[in-house]
Amino acid sequence: MLILPTIDSTISQLSTAGLIGLFFGLANVMSGLGEAVGNLIGGQLLQIGTEVSYLPWVVYGATGVALFLVVLLLKKWQPLEQLLQKAATQDDKPRHAPRIQPGPTKNRSHPFSGWEQEVFFRKKSHPQR
Repeated sequence: MLILPTIDSTISQLSTAGLIGLFFGLANVMSGLGEAVGNLIGGQLLQIGTEVSYLPWVVYGATGVALFLVVLLLKKWQPLEQLLQKAATQDDKPRHAPRIQPGPTKNRSHPFSGWEQEVFFRKKSHPQR
């Protein structure tokens, strides 16, 4: 919950334009592998927990402490700290925001071109035939 919102922005700031796809791909593969292994091990721990009730909680607590220490060490790691500081000071904001039309701009004569912007709980009005 704390890491996922910042992963995309961190990857885009630390990568170069030519390798950004590779970095995003690797990050998502690692995330998927971690999720799969975590679900497998977590399920096994819960199954073992039916016999030894305290074991899953000890493992979960130890894993949380270990991850906290890893994040703390990464925060103190100088090469990563320097890259993050450099990325934070770059002025790479767009000069102007693009203007986007709220509806389709082409093929207005198409039968399905009666597009309306979606509004929650809007009653659908159908033309009488």
